[in-house]
Amino acid sequence: MTRRWWYRRWLLIFLGLDIFLIFFICWNALDESIPNRILMFKNETQMLEFDFPMEAKLYMPAANISKTPVKSKKIHYRQEGCYRVSLSLFGWLHFKDVTLQIAKRKKVIPGGELMGVRIETNGVFVLGTEAVMGADGVQYEPAFQVVQTGDYICKINGQNVETAEDIQKCMQQKMSDTRKDIILEIQRNKETQTIRLTPVKDSKGGYKMGIWVRDDIQGIGTLTFFDAERRFAALGHGIADSDTGLLLNCKKGEVFRANVLSITKGQTGEPGGIIGCIRKKATNKWGEINANTEKGIHGRLSPKGYRELLDTTEKLGYQTNNKEKGTGQSDSEGNAKGLEMLEVASKQEVKTGPAIIRSQLGDTVKEYDIFIEKIRYNTENKTKGIVLQVTDRELLEKAGGIVQGMSGSPILQNGKIVGAVTHVFVNDATRGYGIFAEEMEWNNEG
Repeated sequence: MTRRWWYRRWLLIFLGLDIFLIFFICWNALDESIPNRILMFKNETQMLEFDFPMEAKLYMPAANISKTPVKSKKIHYRQEGCYRVSLSLFGWLHFKDVTLQIAKRKKVIPGGELMGVRIETNGVFVLGTEAVMGADGVQYEPAFQVVQTGDYICKINGQNVETAEDIQKCMQQKMSDTRKDIILEIQRNKETQTIRLTPVKDSKGGYKMGIWVRDDIQGIGTLTFFDAERRFAALGHGIADSDTGLLLNCKKGEVFRANVLSITKGQTGEPGGIIGCIRKKATNKWGEINANTEKGIHGRLSPKGYRELLDTTEKLGYQTNNKEKGTGQSDSEGNAKGLEMLEVASKQEVKTGPAIIRSQLGDTVKEYDIFIEKIRYNTENKTKGIVLQVTDRELLEKAGGIVQGMSGSPILQNGKIVGAVTHVFVNDATRGYGIFAEEMEWNNEG
């Protein structure tokens, strides 16, 4: 074997690897351009569009789809449901199957109002464990490898516990109890478990379990939208514990009116934030939270809170940038009368280019210009499907870009609600992420 033969052999190997790498990159790019779940709307004629010649076989009743490889197909749906679509590149190379969801197009009223949020956990949330000094001067860890961070303590010796104070009362009762162990009923990974734990008696005669706990959390965020049935969605991401980062199990919660006190501008490596005041009097309560999900919080507004938000919408001048006009009036039950609401866009209706966000950085809600840089249909983190950049000079001067507290600010484009702001880039406050509105809207069933 000559040196030339080896040279040709390695050249062919590297050429094959290059071809494979190019094919892999192109295949992934094509996969990213087609959502794994396509949302279309009942009684609307829509285009099923692709960037490459793609044949689509729809497994659904009363659908007459041409098998000729074309870039788009015009389809009209008359019934709701979920169907399977088989996609083939050039009509012969099977690419992937996607889910086609047909649903009624819904309309909502955009938010942007700053709101105070308070939720109570379903059980007492375990932050972690610690060592306890016993009466004999020795340190013990009674909860080590017994309870775990993220557990919820629901009962102690058969008694319901909802707050940290309830746990303290159970520990006081232990002083008169001759039993050595206590029985905890906990929720772990959505499963109920019963465990035994031996509390440690301290030098003062009391008993401790060596567990750090939290029973509620509060903060501020932004209302994304609400509908004529007073249902609302906000934040665009779930409420997580600040110490553990775990999504909190919500038993109940409330939303209140909030005031902006000041704005801390975002800087490189240090996200800014809205410093606000939650007005927790009953007269300032807007509604109740019934779900804390990875895609935001959902709940229902009170009739009073609904009317207040309608009035805010009317004062803003509903026709500002999107030219959508409505009376802003409500009837005795707080339902909208004559108010023209905005459609919730599907993710494939979102386009790169100019858009606006609605946020409250002062006394009123204002609209600010942004630019949608990138659309990520199939990202595993649904709260980062949109990549955006703030281009509005006023917002850049006031806040430096996106700051904490703006999560949930609705994103509007072409007269539709297309998403909500969720995160800011730590190293660039002018850029951030957003969630598609369809991801939030279809979970808004509270």
